[in-house]
Amino acid sequence: MDADIHHRPSFALLELSLSPGESVVAEAGAMVSHSDGVDVETNANGGILDSLKRSVLGEDSFFMNTFVAEQAGTLTLAPPLPGDIETR
Repeated sequence: MDADIHHRPSFALLELSLSPGESVVAEAGAMVSHSDGVDVETNANGGILDSLKRSVLGEDSFFMNTFVAEQAGTLTLAPPLPGDIETR
């Protein structure tokens, strides 16, 4: 998986190049676009109670998306508010 950050510093986008079989978990609403061959599954990770606890405490969204590349493709993600993206 390769990651590139575009449009820094104000309206940053993270573009991920996925190989077949690779997956990424992101908060609901983070996806900007994806190419053909990238499937999306939305669920409440850890069950209803754990998801509710996470969303009430402000840690994560209630629903999480799992993006799975059935074939090589790209996925573009953005933060919830305008700003920069940093890698660790």
